[in-house]
Amino acid sequence: MPPINPVPDSSKSNEEKRIEALQANDDIAWRDLYLEVSRIFIPYALQRSSISEDDAYDLFQESMIECSLKIRGGHFQFQGKPVTAYAFAICRYRWINFVKRQKPTDSYQEWSLEDDNPFLDDDTESTASAMADWADSSLWGDETVEADLQALQRAKDELSDACRTLIECFYVEEKSLAECGARLGIQEGSAKVKRFRCTQRFRELYLTYRKKE
Repeated sequence: MPPINPVPDSSKSNEEKRIEALQANDDIAWRDLYLEVSRIFIPYALQRSSISEDDAYDLFQESMIECSLKIRGGHFQFQGKPVTAYAFAICRYRWINFVKRQKPTDSYQEWSLEDDNPFLDDDTESTASAMADWADSSLWGDETVEADLQALQRAKDELSDACRTLIECFYVEEKSLAECGARLGIQEGSAKVKRFRCTQRFRELYLTYRKKE
């Protein structure tokens, strides 16, 4: 009997393949995700609050850092929903917390990944329209995206081991400050101060490298 040639595995969906590419740190996969989410989240935040464009952009950057750490670290598991919805949910969560701090009297209902998430909306026409409008901005050229991604990676690489450990423990593993502090041998209060300083350092490094690109 002649040998049977192996059949390529076609059981994986395009979304699963995309997630594998992101986990493998594929530059094109990350650039595409960055563009898709930014073109929706920035106008989404601007239309629904008095947040400035600079603040919205900062929140987006911080959210994509968290998203990158979680996906590359294997903390994201595909459950049938697009990874863009997951990234947008992180952005939206940070935006809600930001607005709450600015206006503590505002109230928000509990929400899930599906709530008000354009990447899970059946109205694809409106989503595409929003993306097209935002794509007209010169802010989101390929060179800008590439520079952002490189600046984020360089900033992360330059953080101290302690800062990386604390940031990944708190933002990726979602542990309490007490637990994260214990890993570093410090008290919860000290961990809170250190988290603030590490986050500020990360942002300073990012902005420095972003200007150089």
